[in-house]
Amino acid sequence: MKTHVGNKHHGIRHPCDECDYSATTAGNLCTHKKQKHLGIRYQCEICPNDFATAGNLKQHKEIKHDGVRYDCDQCDYASTTKQHLKKHKECFHLNIRYHCDKCEYQGSSTQLLNRHIQNVHEGVRHHCDQCDVSTASPSNLKRHKQTVHEGKKRTEPSKMKNVSNYNSGLYIAERSSAGPFENTW
Repeated sequence: MKTHVGNKHHGIRHPCDECDYSATTAGNLCTHKKQKHLGIRYQCEICPNDFATAGNLKQHKEIKHDGVRYDCDQCDYASTTKQHLKKHKECFHLNIRYHCDKCEYQGSSTQLLNRHIQNVHEGVRHHCDQCDVSTASPSNLKRHKQTVHEGKKRTEPSKMKNVSNYNSGLYIAERSSAGPFENTW
């Protein structure tokens, strides 16, 4: 809570002394320096993927190689993380919504609400440096670059078989009939 108050309400940041990056926590700054400036990565022994943190590598192994799933006790939904299962239950079973105070939009998470506000009301867009595409979020820009410019294939929501993964925001938004979700690339 103290970190949240400092970051969000007092503007406390942790700037990198080697580039323009600034982190919300000292731990995030340390991870940034290890990854970007020292080149430290955590390599998966099973596949060619590598990760910025040991925690991300552990989660990758559980999801991709160990087949860890968290089943919803109220429907046939399964998630790859406890966090995604919690969000699923809040959205689909508890019907928790976060309301925009500027329009009728309702999001299933504070992250979706904040992205909506930035994109729709503040005009924030993330521009591709290789073409004229702009997206509503950094993750969508990354996915655009991977699929369009790097030729990587993307799993379509219809082929996910009701299982959440890291990029589940698009999937959840398309599945929901509980409110007006924004689905911009």
